[in-house]
Amino acid sequence: MIRFIQPLSNPSDFAKLEEALLEHLNSECHYHFLTYTLMKLDRPQIRYLIQTHKEAEIDYVVYEEDNRFDGIVAYKRNAIFGFEVYVMVVAKDFQRKGIGKQLLEATKQAAIKEGYKQMDVLVFADNKTMLRLLLKCDYIIINIQHHMRADGMDIIKLRKYLSCE
Repeated sequence: MIRFIQPLSNPSDFAKLEEALLEHLNSECHYHFLTYTLMKLDRPQIRYLIQTHKEAEIDYVVYEEDNRFDGIVAYKRNAIFGFEVYVMVVAKDFQRKGIGKQLLEATKQAAIKEGYKQMDVLVFADNKTMLRLLLKCDYIIINIQHHMRADGMDIIKLRKYLSCE
């Protein structure tokens, strides 16, 4: 089930989000797609990110199954800088089942509801699975920044325009 969560008001959601982020952000198959430094995050760092998500203008939408968050989007919005998919991760066993597409769609609906006309996503160039998904969902490449990750990997900025839908 796809749902929006407020982890600061729901201790159960906070705990599930903390465990899911700790697992997914540090898994060997994901972490290098989610960090510029190639350093893994520990529990206090993840807890701090969740505790301060409102100040950072970040909210979450999750895919929940069997009381676990197996898909997560953290999206960031700001009236000046716009609407951005900040983090997106789907557990390895749940990939290629349409969950990423559902998470992006729910996030898009939130952007539209809040009046945004576009959504941006930054993706490392070696994250081919995410790039394919975004291109299939009509995102377009608008910029490439070279040598952004600690190993020199480029980052690609993609955008989806919402005003034409």
